Amino acid sequence: MPQYGAGVSFSKMKRKMQKRKDRKQTKKKRRIKTRLRKLDSELDREVSRKLGISTSKEKPCQCGTHRYKGTEPTPRGLGKCEECIPLHVILRGKDGQLYENKGNTWSLL
Repeated sequence: MPQYGAGVSFSKMKRKMQKRKDRKQTKKKRRIKTRLRKLDSELDREVSRKLGISTSKEKPCQCGTHRYKGTEPTPRGLGKCEECIPLHVILRGKDGQLYENKGNTWSLL
């Protein structure tokens, strides 16, 4: 910072310092943004590749909050989740047998 005589006010010096600081910060920000943009584009490309390969094999239950595969022999295989159906309710499973809801699990009768 150059030295001036007593005729320069502090506010004027402060403005000069802020201008210098702003210029440095804008250059730095510009460089960071380009790096981030490049990383984001690479990540987007990877995500799009992964979405094309894998498909979701689980379906939502009738309540809409839980998921099931459909291969279970219990009523969960038909879309009836044991978390949302009341306790001690008897339902027929996918294999044709009767199941009772006992504390968030289906038990065979």
